[in-house]
Amino acid sequence: MFYRFNFYPFIWAICMFGLNFVRLDGVPSHHIVSFLYFDKIIHFTQFFILSFMLCVGMNKQHTYVALKFKAMQVALISSIVYACVLSSIHWHFAKEYFEITDLLAALLGCLVGTGIFYLIYKYKIED
Repeated sequence: MFYRFNFYPFIWAICMFGLNFVRLDGVPSHHIVSFLYFDKIIHFTQFFILSFMLCVGMNKQHTYVALKFKAMQVALISSIVYACVLSSIHWHFAKEYFEITDLLAALLGCLVGTGIFYLIYKYKIED
């Protein structure tokens, strides 16, 4: 049951790992895209989706009861650790493309994804 509900977050994390090494040099830049800090929005959205899907998957699974009741904490910590790991790998292999604001956007996405999960599921959690 654990893998059944957490299959999509794991696939999403693998896709994020692959997308982490895509360079945006060939993408045409428009003044609107650069104005909106497009890469920060992408980092925020990736980790928002990851943390939210992890929360939902861990909350729905019944294999590990302790994990079910600590779904938000475990999902938040694991998404933050994954964001730091991806940023450190990115910094190690492409030092000229690492920005601390990318990491901050990812961390903010983790927090907001977990917060949205709490707002949606707070009545089910408190029961």
